[in-house]
Amino acid sequence: MTFKQASAELRELAKGKFRSLYYTLTTDDDGNEKAECRVYIDPQISSKAHTTWREALDDMKERLNPQPKKPADLTEALTEA
Repeated sequence: MTFKQASAELRELAKGKFRSLYYTLTTDDDGNEKAECRVYIDPQISSKAHTTWREALDDMKERLNPQPKKPADLTEALTEA
């Protein structure tokens, strides 16, 4: 995914709110590179740093629409006790 594609998808997620994208490429002394992609909406909501735009955008989607956690299976809990 290109920076421009990530920006367009973030624009849709932000729905008119402030948004920004950050890309950091770090190179160590041995020439190894580490990329970090991060997206923000309305400064309070930030994705974690990820290695791809897709991961960062999917993380943002989860933060915007958190899925309720399923309750633990009581039967399994009782048999383990």
